[in-house]
Amino acid sequence: MAPKNLSHPFLLLLLFYPHLTNSLIPLNSSLKPPQQQSPNTTTTWSSPNNTFSFGFLTDPSNTSLFSAAVILSPSSTPVWRAPSKSSPGSPALVDFSASIQFQSNGNLRLIDGSGSVIWQSNTSNRGVSVASLDDYGNLALKNSTSTVIWDTFSNPTDTVVQSQNLTTASTLRSGPYSFSLLPRATSPLNGTTA
Repeated sequence: MAPKNLSHPFLLLLLFYPHLTNSLIPLNSSLKPPQQQSPNTTTTWSSPNNTFSFGFLTDPSNTSLFSAAVILSPSSTPVWRAPSKSSPGSPALVDFSASIQFQSNGNLRLIDGSGSVIWQSNTSNRGVSVASLDDYGNLALKNSTSTVIWDTFSNPTDTVVQSQNLTTASTLRSGPYSFSLLPRATSPLNGTTA
């Protein structure tokens, strides 16, 4: 009887603090654009309360292209998109033959139909054992002790969401524009620190 009674406070804790739970994504998971789904393929990875999802988002200017994105539901607003290597400040775009792969070595990557890597987390062989998407919109790659090795909050693209910190190490980019915080500096007018 004691174990049954002990579980009730834990269930209540999860009900009142849903941000403590994460949707876990195992190694060797993959996603494909919606029209390329086979019966056993998942279209998105969702946060526990389904506020956010990670998957492919159709490009508004060309509906045959997609970006890999963390998406706020139900508005389909991207809060993070895999950035383009060739065009900083723009999302990496792929067609229907692309896939997102969470590899057995812990690397998360976006590949095109020819197998070329379009974007990756660069977390190969760093101990990543699981990915999770929380109810704040942070997609995180973690090791076996739940230490975050890489996450979207630490690697922002063009958006900052509630509960996300923007630090002097972060830069937001949108097209040709960028925004970053400057480290504490001396004012050129009076020599004082700002």
